[in-house]
Amino acid sequence: MLIRVQNNLLFVLTLLAVFGGLILGVIVQQCVRPYSTDMVVVLLKFPGELLLRMLKCVILPLVVASVITGLGSINAKSCGKIGGVAVIYYVTTTVIASIVGLALVSIIRPGVSSQNTEYDGGVSISVNENTNTLDTIM
Repeated sequence: MLIRVQNNLLFVLTLLAVFGGLILGVIVQQCVRPYSTDMVVVLLKFPGELLLRMLKCVILPLVVASVITGLGSINAKSCGKIGGVAVIYYVTTTVIASIVGLALVSIIRPGVSSQNTEYDGGVSISVNENTNTLDTIM
């Protein structure tokens, strides 16, 4: 049994960390709930948002590096055909994703909500809100 745990030590430690985080999250939620204000929620949410944004910044370089590494490990003759197909596929999917993204942004208009906008005769007037430094960073 001990040898199996040693062979799968990373897996076991990952499971322990997941359950530990779950328990810690429940405890913190129960402790903070009576004192819950908007500022407490923003301050507790900030590290998670920061982590997710950093991960988003890392994804594209990792994908490009993995494609370059994969193409570099193939011999030159087959690399031409497979590399061309990979580049065409990548460019095509990028163009399609950009078109879909632009269409959805112009239809949905994220960031514009009916609560922050007053309508005066068909003209939308933006309402200024008090923002703090943390809102500006996020």
